[in-house]
Amino acid sequence: MDTKGVMPMKNVFLASLICVGIGPVTPVRAGEPAKQSVVETITGRVMLDVNGTGKLDVGDQGLANVLVSDGIQFARTAADGSYQLKVADDPLIPYKPAQVISVCWPSGVWPVARQFHVRRADIKPGQSVDFLLREQKQKLPFTFAHGSDPHDNSCGGELFAADIAGMADRVKFCVMTGDLGYADRQGADKMFTAIRDATLRFPIPMLHAPGNHDICDIHTTKWSEQDPLAGYGPYTKYLGPIRYSFTFADIHFVALDWARIMPDGKLQTGVPDIVIDWLKKDLGQLKPGTRTFVFMHHDFRHDDDKFWDVLVEHKIELVIAGHSHRNKEETRRGIKRLTTQNLCGPYRLLTVHDKGHDIVNRCFTGSATGHVHSYAGKCKMAIDLGSFKSKRGTHKEVVNRAVKTTHLIEAFQAREMEIVAEVDLGSAKRFGLRFGSSESKMELAITNNDEFQLGEIRTAAVRGREDKHYRLHIIAAEGKLLVQANNRVQYEKSLAMKEPCTVELFADGGEALFRRIDVWEIKGDK
Repeated sequence: MDTKGVMPMKNVFLASLICVGIGPVTPVRAGEPAKQSVVETITGRVMLDVNGTGKLDVGDQGLANVLVSDGIQFARTAADGSYQLKVADDPLIPYKPAQVISVCWPSGVWPVARQFHVRRADIKPGQSVDFLLREQKQKLPFTFAHGSDPHDNSCGGELFAADIAGMADRVKFCVMTGDLGYADRQGADKMFTAIRDATLRFPIPMLHAPGNHDICDIHTTKWSEQDPLAGYGPYTKYLGPIRYSFTFADIHFVALDWARIMPDGKLQTGVPDIVIDWLKKDLGQLKPGTRTFVFMHHDFRHDDDKFWDVLVEHKIELVIAGHSHRNKEETRRGIKRLTTQNLCGPYRLLTVHDKGHDIVNRCFTGSATGHVHSYAGKCKMAIDLGSFKSKRGTHKEVVNRAVKTTHLIEAFQAREMEIVAEVDLGSAKRFGLRFGSSESKMELAITNNDEFQLGEIRTAAVRGREDKHYRLHIIAAEGKLLVQANNRVQYEKSLAMKEPCTVELFADGGEALFRRIDVWEIKGDK
């Protein structure tokens, strides 16, 4: 994540940030805790680490127009980076000192040492609550990872961390959407200590949103308001705020909690009103047209669509969730929504570019791995051929073809097709396939440093340890393109071929051996 370049400060911050004040209390429905009154004022500074020491010292610069929040209210920094935040008790955190103050860092900067929050219990009387940020080069396109529901106290474990480490220069951060373990009072400190340590060891910044299993004793009927091991107490102690926001390369990200805690201490699914009120304030300060991603454990709201009304009003680009232990991509009320399978794999890589975003499914082992708490059971990424196999038509094959430049598969043209290839890299620096018409071609390439490339998508380590060759499976049919490499990387997007297409093999900077290529025409329904 660290970069040596420094951006001019005039380009770092949005001048249009609006100060978000304390508005009227929104009435709550029966069965939901009422919003509490303001109880104290916290002061501090948001500073830029000018000299790169990693600590606040002489010469560091105050940052203006940066928001700080307690998860209910916001304050904006003055020209010298100072702020005053009126802190209110959060009814969803019954143990009051567990509440967290966080900086909503803007585009062009990143928190020093991954510290962007301070727990209210750790603030001494009269203490200045300061946040230190460093400049960072950020631009489109960029890629971030999404994992969810590991249930293992290790944020997915060593295999997940190692896989991300192989792409650490290309993946900017990771969002985890909860259910990190199984929280209860007896084991809370041990569980969250392990999760915190795994988070800090992770090769790139890891950001969390809480799941239902991260709430201690979520079904208890004796939830003491002063029990530090109840509810979100351990989560906030070790991991930070349950709702916060930041901006990266002018793309806004919002992390939310979603569990409504009833007066009897029981959990009810749904986004509480207090969370919705905070979200409206957060989104309300953005420059109109700011692209926004929301990540949370689950987005189902009990009783009504108030939460989704806010998402629609602000034209949220994507809601990222977990909970279901299934990979799903759907659209609700015009808002794209995806859930990611629990972390036995695959996880997601999301590449954000100027025209939208692309999603890659990725396994971190390249073979079937089990997980005790998974509907999918194994990390299996084999393409479901469905009806494609029965629609195979004209077939061409190429066997043991050494390619130094290009090789066109002769006498083959089709609007819809299936391609299966097995290739040895050989001495080539780069090899792959091009398919399309004379006017528009798509290129799928793999490099000699094991990088998979398809348009803006770049992801590393296509081959697993047991793989001797590169195996590619491509289907371009029925209005979509589906690509899979070595049972490890899988990508799907909408694609409609308007003209008959050819298939070309290529190799750059050396020779690649295409051991076998099978190409079929996919015949449409009559």
